[in-house]
Amino acid sequence: MNPSNLFHPLLAGLSAVLLVAVTACSSEPGAVYVDAWKLVGHDGPERVTIERNNDNFRVDKENDDDPTNDVIVHLENGALVFNNATTGSGMTFNYIEPTDQLKWEMTGTARVQRELQNLPIEFMLERE
Repeated sequence: MNPSNLFHPLLAGLSAVLLVAVTACSSEPGAVYVDAWKLVGHDGPERVTIERNNDNFRVDKENDDDPTNDVIVHLENGALVFNNATTGSGMTFNYIEPTDQLKWEMTGTARVQRELQNLPIEFMLERE
């Protein structure tokens, strides 16, 4: 067999498509959230860092590397979710694929408290 017959443009194209498909399917759930994010257009934390923490994610809202200020969130239906069972407050992070942004939204009593103070209840974040 002639070695030049082993390489064919159709075979190369098919291989590339399969490689992309396998790579896309093998990414870890929630991987799109892991990054440093900056706030768009509102007052609040200027920077938020999200890191994987075993099966959960660590959100550093102060961006100070002090774990006592961090929030541990979990992946639920494609969103990162935090619920404080004691206070009933929480937050969610939803990835917006077309714009590559995060929507950070207060939930529960945190949302109600911010609404009563006429403070924003959601923020948009973009990658740094």
